[in-house]
Amino acid sequence: MKPPILILVISVFWMLACEVNDKNANHAVADIEDQEIQFNEDKSCQPLSFDSILSKLDSTKTWNTELSIEAKGMIRTLQTPGTEKVIFLTFDACGQGGLSDGYDSVLVKYLIEEQIPTTLFISRRWALKNPQALNFIIQNGNNIDIQNHGTQHIPLSSVGSSIYEIKGTTGMKEVFDEVEISSDFFCSKLGRRPKFFRPGTAYSDEMAVHFVNKMGYKVVSYSVLGDAGATFKRERIKRNILNAQDGDIILMHFNHPESEVFLGVKDAIEELNGSVKFGLISDFLLDERK
Repeated sequence: MKPPILILVISVFWMLACEVNDKNANHAVADIEDQEIQFNEDKSCQPLSFDSILSKLDSTKTWNTELSIEAKGMIRTLQTPGTEKVIFLTFDACGQGGLSDGYDSVLVKYLIEEQIPTTLFISRRWALKNPQALNFIIQNGNNIDIQNHGTQHIPLSSVGSSIYEIKGTTGMKEVFDEVEISSDFFCSKLGRRPKFFRPGTAYSDEMAVHFVNKMGYKVVSYSVLGDAGATFKRERIKRNILNAQDGDIILMHFNHPESEVFLGVKDAIEELNGSVKFGLISDFLLDERK
């Protein structure tokens, strides 16, 4: 995917938030790698070996190194039983500095009080700046699944490509560190390693995704741009949720208390009034293991 033409507008979005890809990505089908991903089941937080993972990489293959939210192997939608409509609310916390370091406590408390199944992708940068918020979520959010949003919250690139003027990782060692340093951090907090990884900006390339899969993690993107880096207004956020289709993964943010994300989410949940099931990604993806 190529960056939008209106670079100035995109740059302003990035000053306010961390994902500003205003692409209509609804209803895309995940292009999962043919090889089954082996999940890292280590509960004791033992570190992974970079050299061991690197040795599993197919050095003979020609990889697509263009950054995209739909690089091969990224998960954008989920297969559901089909007996009822299920959509997946995901919220990112980025920690890029300024407003991106915030915490929408009203939104999070609402999701917990209403027991809405929710997946939070949290960067290590944000977590280090918001330790009390992280502890509150861990202690109270039995409906919340915490997953990995990166160490530095940067694009996952095998060749150092940039998106929205944010430089990505360069080479597999930087890819490894972007995922694993944060994974180690969350393992120390949760007593388990996150199973899913969403890159900073949600952009990755095929080679990087493949490498992360070899590390034992699935790379999760999105099919519905819910709030455009918390810049959409209340009505548009509500409409994006209401229009989501069965299996859609909706991307929003909980690090912008100044935004209208809470209002849009609340409006949508109240209007749906139980007619749609909200699901945890882990309840559907982890069941796929053989």
